[in-house]
Amino acid sequence: MDHRLRSGAICVRRTDPETSLVLVEQHGSKAFLAVRRGDEGPPLEVEASELEATGSDAASARVLQLRWRTSAAAAPLVPTERVRSAMVLCAGLGTRLRPLTNLFPKPALPFFDGPLVRYSFALLRGAGVERVVINTHHLPQVMEQVAAREAERMGLSLAVSHEPVIQGTGGGVREARRLLGSEPFLLLNGDAFMSLDLRSLIGAHRSSGAAATMAVVPMPPAEKFAPVEATPGGEVRRIAGIGDDQASAELKPWHFIGAHVIEPSVFDFIPANDEQDINRTVYLAMVRAGLPVRVCPVALGAWADLGTPRRYLAACEEILTGLCDLTPLGGSAPLPHDALERLRQLRGRRWIHPDARVGGIVSDWAVVCAGAEVGRNAHLTRAAVLPGTRVSEFEIIEDAIACGELRLHASP
Repeated sequence: MDHRLRSGAICVRRTDPETSLVLVEQHGSKAFLAVRRGDEGPPLEVEASELEATGSDAASARVLQLRWRTSAAAAPLVPTERVRSAMVLCAGLGTRLRPLTNLFPKPALPFFDGPLVRYSFALLRGAGVERVVINTHHLPQVMEQVAAREAERMGLSLAVSHEPVIQGTGGGVREARRLLGSEPFLLLNGDAFMSLDLRSLIGAHRSSGAAATMAVVPMPPAEKFAPVEATPGGEVRRIAGIGDDQASAELKPWHFIGAHVIEPSVFDFIPANDEQDINRTVYLAMVRAGLPVRVCPVALGAWADLGTPRRYLAACEEILTGLCDLTPLGGSAPLPHDALERLRQLRGRRWIHPDARVGGIVSDWAVVCAGAEVGRNAHLTRAAVLPGTRVSEFEIIEDAIACGELRLHASP
């Protein structure tokens, strides 16, 4: 058990040993910002000398850091005309999740009670979108069937742009031009889980007159995401280190979260052939031509790149803290509000679908999806059991995703 005083530590004050705190982040050289365990704030400033560490809850600290930092930087919501069309990028290969993605395209991957694309569609529906385009390449029939089911569930019109040869993020938009029409559109990465109010992004875009607006958050500490660098006024100058070499030293790095609003003028800057990257190729061409590409800082209730088994499991654990704000997902959230409230008060975190059967032991945390069966004396520890999977008697699933016969362990 880790008993060091640092972000994610569970502590008690020596003067109040009955109240557990979670240290969220360091505040000065000798103090921390903390919350009572199971609370989302407001934060308490506590001196390190007052504290005694008793355990670890890094997931709660990660969730609250994300929410606090992104809320503090976020642009205000500006009421505006809605955007009616959107595209969700669904053509990727998901190589880092193989062999799981030999069964599912990543946006069709089960995550709690639905496929990942369900949550993208829910965000779009909540922002007033009516028409959605997806692109397909890897396992196209599976992706189209899952997306069609989810679009019908949301009351969204769906169109599909199939790519026999994968075209990248920019080429995928180019190939879908006929389906997207001549109005501004939202573009979402289909392989990330996120919870945010897209209306703030739309409002910032329309009020600025930008040709494209990228949703961003402050660069997460200790991460190595390629930055989007913008002026203090929000104009993009460099992406992933590429762009204006003469740009001012005042440029601020941001983390792009995979959501944009884009004007139809983008199509004039996408080369007619071959794979293209919309950020590193198309947007920088627009900037060089004098078209404004801007950033919009947004407040996140949750965000996760599910690209590896470790990141997938970390996202499950973060949801199970009960501290994510999933309000923008409405009734399609991975867990309903009352379930989140209950999870905040628990020390052993788990979500077991009503149609799953669990006869074994759950330690630390686990997610058990619909139709799964966990045999007697099986043991789940920091595990996700995907729909229809059978875990045998006495089997141990630890730090792993179980799907059918597959067991994908998180690498160190």
